[in-house]
Amino acid sequence: MIDARRTVRSSCRMCHGVCQVLVHLEGDRVVRVTGDPDSPTSRGYICAKGRASPELLYHPDRLTHPLRRVGARGEGRWERVSWDDALDEIAARILSIRDESGAEFVGLCQGTGRPYIEFTQRFIYAFGSPNFVAPAHVCYLSRWFASLLTIGRLPVADVYGFGGEDPACFVMWGCNITEYGAADGMCGGLVRQAVDRAEKLIVVDPRRTSLAERADHFLQLRPGTEGALALAMLNTVIAEDLIDQGFVEGHTSGFPELVDHVRSFTPEWAAPITRVAAADIRAAARTYATTLPGCIQWGSATDMSAASYQTARSLVILRALVGNLDRPGGDVLWVPPEGVRQKSTFVNPDQRGEQFLPSQKRSVSAGRFTLDLVAHPRLSGSRS
Repeated sequence: MIDARRTVRSSCRMCHGVCQVLVHLEGDRVVRVTGDPDSPTSRGYICAKGRASPELLYHPDRLTHPLRRVGARGEGRWERVSWDDALDEIAARILSIRDESGAEFVGLCQGTGRPYIEFTQRFIYAFGSPNFVAPAHVCYLSRWFASLLTIGRLPVADVYGFGGEDPACFVMWGCNITEYGAADGMCGGLVRQAVDRAEKLIVVDPRRTSLAERADHFLQLRPGTEGALALAMLNTVIAEDLIDQGFVEGHTSGFPELVDHVRSFTPEWAAPITRVAAADIRAAARTYATTLPGCIQWGSATDMSAASYQTARSLVILRALVGNLDRPGGDVLWVPPEGVRQKSTFVNPDQRGEQFLPSQKRSVSAGRFTLDLVAHPRLSGSRS
């Protein structure tokens, strides 16, 4: 018999934060959702979306069963049908298209990634169609691929202080996580606490966000010009010899080529492109390079330009040049606790099949590593 009142531990999926929560039930009905104070990642935080999840669950307008249109399109007349009838009808329709025209005449469009993402892709490919569309190219995937191919892992801003240091310099680059609650598995409440503890705050955003009002450097750039700004900051750090020489010499390759490549990308070159004054670009780069450790919390804004991949590479390289990569209080390479197996392809190399590659070809898994700083082409998106 189910207890009349009980609490169940779970995770919130109202967004990508995946904060741990306590679900309070009366019988089988959810009456309240609160933050889990024992969570190692969200530590009791819950945003408005998480608190409102019971309202969404039981909202009278929520669609909970299949409906078939019975009137003309636009009349809003529907009848309820069973799941079996709905699935049979959908299957019959797409199979008839495949039989009459070919499987490639059916396409599947998926929204933001969720744990079911593998099934949608497997379904359309098993059906025989190559036509799978998702928003990944303008949301997250360019950052992930750039990080994967440059350093082997996705760097994560160390907002938790697990290594004993907090970020002294916090860079919020194209991300408004402290206002909308969470993103990319990061908890907005913990990010805000890290920002509050930091000595310096740099905000890169076309919008004047709430954090921009208190930032030491607010770089209000023109949308889509993040790549030019990143190149100009790389130019400044190298030209003024603000790099971590030990890290560059011991853990990177391609540095001379990088120096040659960014020589012409001065803040004066970037100013008319980004509409950020050259002096402001230099000042922000100096602060980031000298206030250590520092982290960069990036967001989807970095993905939404013609040069999103190279923009992300430039930001990964910027982290490395000043020694903020894989260090406490900087941008860390997450290693799962012993006994925890990550399903995500973004953090588990074995999930994407790297264990089957020759050992010399495998990406690094943790710790210090050799970073590839080979020069990349001129950013196609950096134009006035």
